Amino acid sequence: FLLVEGLWGMVSSVVFGVFTTNTTHAAIHIILGTLGIIAGFRNNARVYCGFLGALLLLVGVLHFLPKVGDWMFNILAVNTYVAALNIIIGLIAIAAAIDKREVINPGTAA
Repeated sequence: FLLVEGLWGMVSSVVFGVFTTNTTHAAIHIILGTLGIIAGFRNNARVYCGFLGALLLLVGVLHFLPKVGDWMFNILAVNTYVAALNIIIGLIAIAAAIDKREVINPGTAA
């Protein structure tokens, strides 16, 4: 999702009809999406989810703070829809990072 949104954001200032973006925001999503793919191949998904969750949660919450939200909109084009989605995905990613269930690597499953 991050990679798709980032690539789409390079050619449009609105993604999926409601999420505002700009070139800086799109580039960050491309980088984060690429890092996610790399983390998956290196079996570091938990660490990536923890980092991504904290980052998205921070960006989402900061949007709702007076003056900080205006600054974030000017720099990253974060609107209320983007902030809300960041909070939701951030919480899900953090939950995935702290989940203690054992992950079975499909390549080693019998």
